[in-house]
Amino acid sequence: MDKLKYPKTRVKLSKYFTKYSFLWLTYLALPSPWYNRLISWLGLLSLISFTVRIYLFTNYELEPVVALYLGDYAINFGQSHDLLLFLDLCWILCALIGWILIHQSNTSIHKQTWFHSLAILDGTVDHPKRFQCTSESAVGLASTILFICMKSSLIAGSVFAWCFYLPHFIANFNCFSLFINLVRDSLLASASAFYTNACCVNFGYLFSFYAFLTGQRIDYIVRSLKQQSMKSHSSRRIVFSNANDVISILKQVDQTSSFWSPLNSITFIFTFIASILILYLVFFVTLDNITRITLIALGIINFACGQSINLLSGTYARLKLDQCHKQLYSLLTSTQFKLNHKVKLFVIAEYLVNRKLFAIFAVLEMNSLNYLLVAIEMASHLLLVIINANRNSKII
Repeated sequence: MDKLKYPKTRVKLSKYFTKYSFLWLTYLALPSPWYNRLISWLGLLSLISFTVRIYLFTNYELEPVVALYLGDYAINFGQSHDLLLFLDLCWILCALIGWILIHQSNTSIHKQTWFHSLAILDGTVDHPKRFQCTSESAVGLASTILFICMKSSLIAGSVFAWCFYLPHFIANFNCFSLFINLVRDSLLASASAFYTNACCVNFGYLFSFYAFLTGQRIDYIVRSLKQQSMKSHSSRRIVFSNANDVISILKQVDQTSSFWSPLNSITFIFTFIASILILYLVFFVTLDNITRITLIALGIINFACGQSINLLSGTYARLKLDQCHKQLYSLLTSTQFKLNHKVKLFVIAEYLVNRKLFAIFAVLEMNSLNYLLVAIEMASHLLLVIINANRNSKII
């Protein structure tokens, strides 16, 4: 079985998980250090503590000073107070569910397939020749961009979460006890943001790469089928080998869906809600410049991992699968194939019809039409938020 000569990445995926995102995964190519398990549970505790405090801040009227001592950075934002905290809650809930799914994969072989399907990022590809791609340079560039995005999101998410407390640092610099408490709470916020990025944002990027890689693999097969269709004497062996390769790729996608499907679903729904809240807060609410810039930066990360490149990559893979389906049908008109061969090609082509490649909640398939519908739905919900906010302001 030949090794494929894919572009090597500077940072392997196993090394990234163990030394950068500090996730506790037992099935990596490198063993996870013992302290990753401790960090994992500490990350969970920080997320839970933030959830409890958000409940206190939104359900009980606290004195501003007391609220600041407890870490309520949004205490001075009036009507926008609860919206800001609800935005945080969306991200935290996404991270909590992501944490559960990631730790479930340690005990479930089926939920570990996603990692083995990304063996190219570890520098080892044990798959046969059928998993070649159209452009190895494009895959190499995509892998480089992937690691840059994952690393930068970890750092940027933590820094900008800390920036929520920056106005209070400036205003309360002379109050030593309050300042120390703000430092503590800001560091906890940074830790929570770091782990949210590790459990959700990074996996959004990883799925995007996997969907793009799947599209590249299918495109390689489509090009091979086109070459055979243009020949006066097509090779039945190559045609059926390519057709079987598509089925093998789809089987791999189906195996990885036990992990990707629930993770994509929760990432999509929470980033969808967060995007609406961010758009409203940035453009229709009076905020200080630091908070506005922070929301814009976090909004970019939110949009990138949950509402854009993951859906676009899934759409790309779907497009390539549709092209493969059409190419198989075009071969049915060839006079070079006997009836039994045409029947086999027809069965394989029918296997691809209406087959969901990547879907959210097992219903919303990633394609161009649904992506447009998501954008329209987001705009309509934003409009409802604006109308509701204006109505409440008039009542007050």
